[in-house]
Amino acid sequence: MKKTNTGHRLVSPLHYLTDSDWDILILLNKDKVELDDHDYISYPFFELGWNIDVQIHPILYTFKDWMERSFSPFYKNVEREGIDLC
Repeated sequence: MKKTNTGHRLVSPLHYLTDSDWDILILLNKDKVELDDHDYISYPFFELGWNIDVQIHPILYTFKDWMERSFSPFYKNVEREGIDLC
């Protein structure tokens, strides 16, 4: 808990993560990413970011497309610094 002028309150874990934006890689188990995937999968992350005042950037790939990008700096960064969410 954090002491404030108004007493004690719980500090949200998100409080410590708001110094930068969030890039969230989403791998889909399908042949190709479709327009509806952006509406139904990406959009809720943007909306969450608006609600908690954090920029969230969902990045969609199929698993196959992602594996074909293993040479890219982004792929290597995700492998080195990424955190599995599920």
